[in-house]
Amino acid sequence: MAVAEARTAATSAREAFRARRRPRKPSAERLAELDASVVDLRAFRAMRPPGVDARVWMTVGTMEVRDATRNWMRASAKAGALVDAGALVVTLDVHSERPFLKWCENEAVAVREEVGVTVTCVEGGRALTNQTDQMRLGIDSFRENRDSFNVLMREKVKCLKAILENGYDVVFSDVDVAWMRNPLDYFNSGQLADVDVAVSSDARYHFDGEIFAREEMRRPGHGLSVWASALDDWERESRYDQDVNVGIMFWRCTKNALELAGDWVRRMDESKDIDQICFNHLIRTRGVGNVRSFCVEEVSEDATKTCLSSLSLNGWLKDAFARKSDEEKKAIDLEGACPQDACKRGTADSDLGGEFAKDYLKGYRPYYHYGGLSGSVRVAVLPTQLFGNGITYYNFGPKLSPDAFAVHNTFVYSGFAGKMWRFREHGLYENERQEDYLTDASIDAKVLVVRWDLPKNIVADILSARSTERSEVPHGHLRALTWQMNRVRDAIAIARVTGRTLIIPQFTCGCSRHFHYMDNCTVGGTPLPLACPLDHVMLPHMFAKSNILAREASYFQNRIKAGLAAFTDPAPRVAVCSENVIEKTCAERMPKVNGIITNTAGFVPTDTPIDSSPVSPDRILRSPFAAADVRNAFSSLRDVPVVVVDGLGADGQVVDFKTFDTEDENERFDADIRGSTHEACCFVNGTRAHLPERLAAAATL
Repeated sequence: MAVAEARTAATSAREAFRARRRPRKPSAERLAELDASVVDLRAFRAMRPPGVDARVWMTVGTMEVRDATRNWMRASAKAGALVDAGALVVTLDVHSERPFLKWCENEAVAVREEVGVTVTCVEGGRALTNQTDQMRLGIDSFRENRDSFNVLMREKVKCLKAILENGYDVVFSDVDVAWMRNPLDYFNSGQLADVDVAVSSDARYHFDGEIFAREEMRRPGHGLSVWASALDDWERESRYDQDVNVGIMFWRCTKNALELAGDWVRRMDESKDIDQICFNHLIRTRGVGNVRSFCVEEVSEDATKTCLSSLSLNGWLKDAFARKSDEEKKAIDLEGACPQDACKRGTADSDLGGEFAKDYLKGYRPYYHYGGLSGSVRVAVLPTQLFGNGITYYNFGPKLSPDAFAVHNTFVYSGFAGKMWRFREHGLYENERQEDYLTDASIDAKVLVVRWDLPKNIVADILSARSTERSEVPHGHLRALTWQMNRVRDAIAIARVTGRTLIIPQFTCGCSRHFHYMDNCTVGGTPLPLACPLDHVMLPHMFAKSNILAREASYFQNRIKAGLAAFTDPAPRVAVCSENVIEKTCAERMPKVNGIITNTAGFVPTDTPIDSSPVSPDRILRSPFAAADVRNAFSSLRDVPVVVVDGLGADGQVVDFKTFDTEDENERFDADIRGSTHEACCFVNGTRAHLPERLAAAATL
């Protein structure tokens, strides 16, 4: 009984301490001011009153990102998060007709009818300028205009602060985040239950925050000196001192969190830097070292436990702190500037039970530190295994993040079209509609699948890239990309002649895209070779303009996701062979996707039945071939939904498709291919192309 009573008393004391960390309830006048000037939450408050553990699941959006916003709504609902938190989309268009707000409200009705959860759309961004207003609707796009983008992001931060001030905890995520699991219990477990803000990371590694915290705690002195001395080699710094990414954040309604949000707003008002740079400055410059656990009682100083009385701030940080009122300074909690034993600390994550401990035992460990102007904002950096980014999820491969809560689609090189392509390719796109897979006559769209074996010399080229020194050119990687682009170029030509949509197979890469930054051709912990995202090689956002009909490798899985039945009849095949390959050998040619890509963690198989019988003589394409030859080979397949072409590049030819019917068609095709292909792979002392052959050149082969 005594043990139980002691445990109850300790719990009560901790809850009382947490209660003291919460801000005062705002007055009715202050709420009215926020509703009128920042974001109107009157209807939301009536539906979900603020208070302890009242949570908002939030994003912001504009007309340009409707598809991503729709995906965010449905993915959040599918993850189960909207049962425990109120979903809020803050619309940031300022056109007098409020087009995005109206669209959002209509989409919220559809989500409620489909999955039975409520998404509330509210108007924000009331201080947006005419400059942003003028660039609102179709002009590509004010997200690409730095000044206008900064205006948007400043309004986003102001809205987030206003929601905190209303008395809510906030899970914020950008619209290009796909949620797979509900993280709310996770955020209330372990030391995460005591943080002011938890934020995702741009780290290009999977990391273990516990290891670093243990190392740091063995060092003497206050945190600031410890942090500096701990970062004494490049690899450790790259793992533990990466920028955080504000695309996934959890904010707890505390005094410290409100202080940080206010400082973030003020910094953005004063600076031309983007929101993420300002946030990183705020939480890292005062970084007073990693900790394993936070205080559960007030700090107690004595002669042996003296807190730092002067904050060692530089530049604008010092000026910003100096501008705080005496009352604000007096209210600042200096826990982070005190010795570890100046307070009673909570139980470290490693000593806890439950679901959080299961993640902990798998090595999914946040790292904790103090930040903010006060040096005492409790910050958690979330593990990339659970909250992935564009490198740790897509470059590493989803199979290396099997328990992920979410992935933020960052490090993308083809805008929102590239982001949506990645979502679709890896089954994270929740907007699948049957009409995207059917013609206007409601029959199956006609698609083309292509298969080839990577020649041994190309495999060797891919594997050779890992020995590339920093700032050197990975020639093998570029030769392999060019070989694969020539196959895709031929496949796009066949698809254009036959009026089919090409299922673009994944590229096998021996090098990450920004290779000049790296030793051994990799970023962070990216394993090589990798099934690289399409936007590393091509530009999906240019496909429509370039008249390229193309879909992702997981097209057939996504078609089923849209509610259509799987194809059961094996798809017929067309075989490509050079003139010197005998007919029987050609008819039996059946490439298998090369093992080098199937062994990567990012490989997505093209999943549909394919005929394994020999190809009939009328379906053999002798290389090099022209558009007329393609029409002949496909003449009996016009009504077949899926056709497979096997053997492109199999006999050592540079390219297989030689020409369209006219030179004008050839020139348009060459322009379309070049307009949709990255021209270079980021070499520091110049550029190196991986462009395919032009038809004009192919005609002479």
